[in-house]
Amino acid sequence: FRARLAQGTPLDALLPEAFAVVREVARRVLGMRHFDSQMVGGMVLHEGQVAEMMTGEGKTLVATLPAYLNALPPASHVHVVTVNDYLAARDAEQMGKVYTFLGLSCAAVSSNMDLPRYKAAYGADITYVTATELGFAYLRDNTAASPTDLVLPEVLGYAIIDEADSILIDESRNPLIISLPLTMNERGVRLVDKVVRPLWQEAREAVDKDIEIVRNWYRGRYKDGMDEGMRQVMERDVAQTVEAVRGQYWKVDMRQRTVTPTPAVLQRLLDGLVAEGVVFAAAQREGRPPSVTDLFEDAGNWGRLAITALQAYELHNPGQHYIVRDGRVILIDENTGRLRDITRWQHGLHSAVEAKEGVAIREDSLATATITFQVFFRAYAKLAGMTGTALPSAAEFYELYHLKVVGVPTNRPLVRYDAPSRLYWDPDTRWRDLCELVQRCWAEGRPVLIGTTNVGESERVAQ
Repeated sequence: FRARLAQGTPLDALLPEAFAVVREVARRVLGMRHFDSQMVGGMVLHEGQVAEMMTGEGKTLVATLPAYLNALPPASHVHVVTVNDYLAARDAEQMGKVYTFLGLSCAAVSSNMDLPRYKAAYGADITYVTATELGFAYLRDNTAASPTDLVLPEVLGYAIIDEADSILIDESRNPLIISLPLTMNERGVRLVDKVVRPLWQEAREAVDKDIEIVRNWYRGRYKDGMDEGMRQVMERDVAQTVEAVRGQYWKVDMRQRTVTPTPAVLQRLLDGLVAEGVVFAAAQREGRPPSVTDLFEDAGNWGRLAITALQAYELHNPGQHYIVRDGRVILIDENTGRLRDITRWQHGLHSAVEAKEGVAIREDSLATATITFQVFFRAYAKLAGMTGTALPSAAEFYELYHLKVVGVPTNRPLVRYDAPSRLYWDPDTRWRDLCELVQRCWAEGRPVLIGTTNVGESERVAQ
């Protein structure tokens, strides 16, 4: 094939024979012969599109077809992107037998490799790697001190992304960050937390008190129970009550992830810091009492520390955004639920959460290089993806990456029943219906897998 390419044969012209060779080799080496539907999926991927293939249709085997074909041109490197290290290692080991039989090299990248092994893995014709590892390799290359430290090929040629909707859509704007350690004012962070904590507890108790008043009013008014419509009205009133009571202390913008204290709360923060012995240099020098302005103009930057502490209390919840394990605050990926052990929030937020949880405060960091999946994967000359749930995101795939989504038929007629989505206004009704559904399935002897959006909901389901 490579000789014919050197003679000017177009790559697309080799597709029928190359796919046939891969299919036969997979049958001999793995005992698995590509179904016709899998051949179609391979063609979709080779054309640089997103193939929607149902769970169980064998996407791992499908990837061998376009991966082999696109690794044939000289100096070509194909990256098959998986969601975790285990799948990268497993797929490279299993599918690597096909590539090796066909004369190509194959390797997997894992997070614990040293530089020589990184170089060897990325130098292979076909490399299995997670999206995160690939993105950080790009950042390290762009901040490398010497050409000998570079690991990625000069040209990013072709990438096949498994679970493409998760990586290219759900996680597309999550930044990958390389950072350097910063000198951190641990005493200041602890002191500010000491002042902010009672204020936040006071606000929370006021909110909880008024929520209970609203709920009790509705329970007293509708002693015989409320229908679904009235439950929705009650929940709307509860939400408005939360906004009104909390607004007496600070305004929370969930979309922008910001907390803005009222002037009265800023004054109380200033008074609390003064009571704790904080000296504001300008006020002392000018012989006047400290003012709210000094919170933001003093070298200690107390105002920023206080607002960051409020964000830690109001916007970041244990079990949803992070967990505390072995005396450390570990982030939770909100899209996958997996722990992000080596990632820290920036701009002092992680230190504020550590103070909130009463664990050791580790040094903060300064971002020196950052990129998102959305920007990184656009750098590839050809990009393709596969997933079981692509069609609902077809418009976003095309808008962000100019990728078309193609639904690939199943090998056999689908016998599974896919129930439509059910939307609930009231969380309590949703939980009640979920429990009833699980009980019915259990009575029928059917196992049930329940997926949730965060650890807190998982624990509630378990209870």
